[in-house]
Amino acid sequence: MNERDFERFNTNYEIQEGEDGCWLWTDKPTTYGYGCMRINKKQQKAHRISLYHHTQDAESFNNPKILARHSCRNRHCVNPQHLSWGTSKENMNDKIRDGTLRNGERHSQSKLTETQVREIRTRIDELHKDLAIEYGVTQSAISLIIHNKTWKHI
Repeated sequence: MNERDFERFNTNYEIQEGEDGCWLWTDKPTTYGYGCMRINKKQQKAHRISLYHHTQDAESFNNPKILARHSCRNRHCVNPQHLSWGTSKENMNDKIRDGTLRNGERHSQSKLTETQVREIRTRIDELHKDLAIEYGVTQSAISLIIHNKTWKHI
């Protein structure tokens, strides 16, 4: 990343007033809501660019297994003081700690409600195939629910 890229980066966020001091990305976000821009013909997440520029940690920046984690939990934020390098596991632990993990009904891909999961767990003697048809999910989804492999928070 060169200085011209970083100058372009600096035109794409606004510093939020107030105590939290997030720098909010104003350019087009990815489908997951993160800011992004093209660097060297490759799409990069804006918060990774910001953290790299301020830490100069090329090893972390170039490692796809290392994430730029948000302490403010705001995916639009590119304030390097709100960012740190870390693993996927550390990021997941942050989400659990902060209560921002989207699981169960809060997950965008969820087809079931917590009430339905509780009902399924009371009907363990019925065929998984029949339950799957009734609830509009796969047999494996039913099995995972019954064996407490998914929806563990219930």
